[in-house]
Amino acid sequence: MQKFKINILILGIGQSNFLNQLYGEILKRSDFFNFNIDILTHLPNDNHNQNNKVFQEIQEFDQYLKEISKWQKLNIFIKALSKTFFKEAFLFELNQKKSIKNALKTCKRLALKEYIYQNHIEPNSFDILHFHFCVSSNLEYLHFVKKDTKVICSFWGSDLFRISNIYNNYYVTKALKKASIITVQSPEMALAITAKYGMNLRDKIKDIRFTISTDIYDAINLYRNDNLALAVFKTKYKLNNGKYIVALGHNAFEENNHLKMVDALKNLPQEYIEKITFIMHLSYGRKEEYINDLKEIILNTKDLDIKIIEDFMGPDEISQLRLITDVMIQAPISDALSGAMTEVLYSDNKVIAGGWLPYGILRRNQIEFEEFDKFEELPLKLVQTLETTSNNNNKKNIESFLFPEITTKDWISLFNNLNNE
Repeated sequence: MQKFKINILILGIGQSNFLNQLYGEILKRSDFFNFNIDILTHLPNDNHNQNNKVFQEIQEFDQYLKEISKWQKLNIFIKALSKTFFKEAFLFELNQKKSIKNALKTCKRLALKEYIYQNHIEPNSFDILHFHFCVSSNLEYLHFVKKDTKVICSFWGSDLFRISNIYNNYYVTKALKKASIITVQSPEMALAITAKYGMNLRDKIKDIRFTISTDIYDAINLYRNDNLALAVFKTKYKLNNGKYIVALGHNAFEENNHLKMVDALKNLPQEYIEKITFIMHLSYGRKEEYINDLKEIILNTKDLDIKIIEDFMGPDEISQLRLITDVMIQAPISDALSGAMTEVLYSDNKVIAGGWLPYGILRRNQIEFEEFDKFEELPLKLVQTLETTSNNNNKKNIESFLFPEITTKDWISLFNNLNNE
């Protein structure tokens, strides 16, 4: 019987709404793990995750730089420049048309990362290092791990599909050579990684989905037949009970392609324009300049009834939003697996997704949705979707594919197997 605990350090992005779900569900099922994290960040008003204690300690390793004098930092930097990694980094920076001063500045930052790793991370003898959101800035400590260190690098989606340039790809490629395991959420992501960072990574890649919280899904089941609660929700947000509700995206990121959707939907037949209220929920990922531009364009789009909702919602209201959404149009420039999309489908409602998105894994698990390839096709696809009666098993299939009873076991096995190698 296992009597010790596996100590895991989480590095890279520290977004609590994702990480609390993953590691919190593991702790519900096993007490053989201790999770420490470098930095933990919370979304505004996310009281659930702020009050949910999953991590044994928040380390904040950068704080140790305050203890180092200016002369110590200079000494650390000078010593580092004799090492192969820093020589290669310096030449690469110059090759990117950076000045000598800026190239040295990058090397100095990396030298201090090496110092923190060697003096404050490595001595703790963590069993596994788990890096999240694999862009160059989140993998800097990985350059300095020893060969036998057990490392997991987990791609989230936008880190793979939306961030691609020579600078990022150079440092990520070097870092991934030191990973023991690279996790992705679909086979399509695995193909993208080998195409972008090298076929030599193929044997390291494991297809394993992030564990989700079932709070919203539980609330969907709670309110599924509560017509009064849903009517109150509609009244609160001034949604007409007699119209179809069509959601355009699910957050405030510009990458959702809100403007392309609006522009295309102006071409709906007039009879359908009169039957639909479009909603944009813009509480998460806000950039005020984009929000203001979006509001101005919507104000001048008089043909379409578009409502903007800016409130941050907890599980109860999110579930009600999903339940009153007749159709969600999911058309970002890239994605891995969308929680909002699966929540709408779990509510027995419909989704129209961009055909360029890597959602084949959903179809392979018998989760049904509609697709379109070009934005000019969207009006006809929406009309067809509204007029089609769906009869599917999305609720049952989502439970068997994404719920923690399945995915958490996979993560526990992954950590145990890697630790025992």
